[in-house]
Amino acid sequence: MSKLVVLLTRDDADSLYHTLALVSGALAMGWEAHVFMTSSAALLLTKQTSGRAKLSVKGVAKYYVKRRMKKLGIKDVDKFLLDVMKAGAKFYADEAVLRIAGFTPTDLMEGVGVSGTVSFLNLAKEADVVITI
Repeated sequence: MSKLVVLLTRDDADSLYHTLALVSGALAMGWEAHVFMTSSAALLLTKQTSGRAKLSVKGVAKYYVKRRMKKLGIKDVDKFLLDVMKAGAKFYADEAVLRIAGFTPTDLMEGVGVSGTVSFLNLAKEADVVITI
């Protein structure tokens, strides 16, 4: 079975949405999919945030993008995250980031693992495709 590993470092909705689209595609093709979230992105996996990320565009552009997404029936990113998790993608929050931010594994969304650099590198080494966003 082919394997996709994504390293997500940014906490904006745009980056998370692109990650989820790639992972969703991989799952649809029967691939294994793993997402390691580090830096500020790791905090999106806490129960407190639950994937609610903000668009990187500002002002009128932000309003237009949100309106257009709704009109096109595109899911909110937090709902898309839950769907991708339910579909079988594995998500991991960076352990060091969690500790620095004062979170513990019990603060994470259900099904999210805690991982470090070595675990990421081992999975990446065995993956068919590795993407950094």
